[in-house]
Amino acid sequence: MNKAVARSVGIVSILAVLGTFSFLSGCTVPRGQAPLSKRDAVLAVVFSPDGTMIASAGGVEVVKIWRVSDGVLLTTLSDKPNSEASIQSLAWSPDGTTLVAGHSTGMLRLWEVATWKLRAAQAVHLLGVATIAFSPDSTQFASGAMSGGIVIWNTATATITHRLTGDSRAGGGAVLSLAWSPDGSTLAEGGSGSNIDLWDLAQQRIRDRLDAHSSNVRSVTWSPDGMMLASGSNDNTIKLWDVPKQSVIDTIDLPRSLPQSLTWRPKDVQVLLSGDLGAVFLWDTQRGTYRRFHAHDNALAVAAWNPDGQMFVSGSHRCDLILWSSTAQPIRVFQEEC
Repeated sequence: MNKAVARSVGIVSILAVLGTFSFLSGCTVPRGQAPLSKRDAVLAVVFSPDGTMIASAGGVEVVKIWRVSDGVLLTTLSDKPNSEASIQSLAWSPDGTTLVAGHSTGMLRLWEVATWKLRAAQAVHLLGVATIAFSPDSTQFASGAMSGGIVIWNTATATITHRLTGDSRAGGGAVLSLAWSPDGSTLAEGGSGSNIDLWDLAQQRIRDRLDAHSSNVRSVTWSPDGMMLASGSNDNTIKLWDVPKQSVIDTIDLPRSLPQSLTWRPKDVQVLLSGDLGAVFLWDTQRGTYRRFHAHDNALAVAAWNPDGQMFVSGSHRCDLILWSSTAQPIRVFQEEC
């Protein structure tokens, strides 16, 4: 594949495009909420498996639940929030029953979706929980933290089943990204080392190690068929991997952006990539090309696909949270810039 030739698509004013939506009301205050501040920064975002809700979190230890169809804030989830702490990661179980939040304090909180009641709060990691990933059958989830080490949890009991630690881990430092393979057998890990580790979960050991990047691996994501893996790094590159062959299919340089998160589009060849400076990318892994557009104003961005791949949501540390079509046309603003 040829390296991509980026086409920058400027979005001069999201509000000018979306100003006709009644819920915006021409102000920067979500319905029923106080004026926005850095406390409303969006550091993590995820769709519910049925695509009807979005969970966002960030600046303080509060999770916001939004209704996709009309942008209404349905509820906020908090348990003695610490104004000096933040939520760094979110994951929704594939069966839709459980939402897990990872906090900068090392705390994990599990919320029961049917009632929005706190089901468990576990302080296991020494430093912030940077990543959470569910198994495809929802029975387990994995958490990784800035302090290193991977913890595997039983979802039903919110208890630890085992830990993946030791000198065999790439770099031995922070765990920044985890992704469970579609067949449930393998956990991909990226972190402060330059490699990607593929863990055999049945054997609880590293099966393969990909000599991936020249700097920290910030994000990894599986293709829907589990045959490929995409990775993004602080070396300003994204890579596409043939997992069975353990070989690189394509490498793309991103000289103007550091990749922050990658999410593979369901049943497709596109990867959604968010970066710093407000950039969001749609990467066509088959053609080896990408489309870059300016989704947020000079801000660190996060993004996620909805379950059918027809929409995606992006948010930033400047508070804004925006719903987009699969072709990167703005649909709805949930939160405006603070």
